[in-house]
Parts: sequence; C-alpha cells; structure tokens
Amino acid sequence: MKLFSAVLLLAFAAPARADVEFSDTPAWTETGRILLLWDVGPDRKNPKDPYGDGFGLPLRPVELVAQLGKVTRRIKLPPETGNLSVYNQIICKTSAYPLAGKEVAKLTFYEGGASGYSVVRADPDLLEVHHWSQTDGACEGPHHTMVACPVEDKLVARMHIPEDAKVGGGAIFLTENGKQTKLDCSAER
Repeated sequence: MKLFSAVLLLAFAAPARADVEFSDTPAWTETGRILLLWDVGPDRKNPKDPYGDGFGLPLRPVELVAQLGKVTRRIKLPPETGNLSVYNQIICKTSAYPLAGKEVAKLTFYEGGASGYSVVRADPDLLEVHHWSQTDGACEGPHHTMVACPVEDKLVARMHIPEDAKVGGGAIFLTENGKQTKLDCSAER
C-alpha cells in the first residue's frame, strides 16, 4: 500500500509534459551533419485579425527542414507573425537573440516583442522544436530591479537523429510573390 501511495503521489507531483508526436520519417539512411533550414512562406491573412479590416498582423507559414545526406524531413510549424530582420537572426552572426543552453538553431520574428522557433538538442539522439516568445522592454525583477522579461517556451515538435550526428543551422528561405529567396545576411545592417 505504501508503494502505491508513493507512486500515486509522484504522479500528481510530476509536471505534465506536452504529448508531442515525433517527426521521424523518412528514416535517416546515413550519419554525418544535419543541416537545419527554415522555410518561411508568404504572408497570409490572420483569421484572428482583431479589427476585421485586413490590416491586422499577417501570418507566415513556417517549416523546419532537416537534411542529412539524401534524406530530407519537413516539419510544418504553426504560422508566425512579425518581421524577419537580419539583425535578429542568429545565422547572420548577430547577438540580438543568441542561442541559449542546448539550442542549435533559432528563427526570430519581431513585432513589438520577439517570438519564433528554436531547435534544442535535448539528448544525443533527440532534437526538439520549441516555440518561444518574449515581450519587448523590461520587467520587474527581485527587489524592484529591472530585468529582461522572461521567455515563454512551448515544445511543438520532436525528431530522433543519429547519436553521432553534428547539427547546425544553415539558412532562412523566404517565399514572397511566388518566388523563393535566401535571406541575405549582408542586407539591413
């Protein structure tokens, strides 16, 4: 009975983790370096436009593309809103929104605060995709000090990878007016 009570207590005490499906197809056929790319589609009308006049913030579809050898996996992510300025993108060697902890890639949108996606190497054989957001400005910290506002984080996708694979961010591809182009890191500096 004591064991049952302890297990029951642990079940209620442990934080619940979102049940996120694995994106494990197609299967990897080799090892090596996994290249992570962001594919950002054209603006779409936001169905939650608060004004209903079409002038609300548009949404952009986002996909994470993982390539290893001849295998490519695509993970469709919830659409995002905001500007994809070069000076906010980690692939452009900026420090505005740096990689943190076990992050290996990041995509940053900016619109009166920042949000986007990060890829975290959670285990040697596991990548997680997180949606993150952070309000603009400063928040009140301990003893009424001003600190950076906290980052909100939500797990949205996972994929297994070969344990010995190297992982790195590669590029952002934007589709606008039916044409796909690579984000030019030398622009907007």
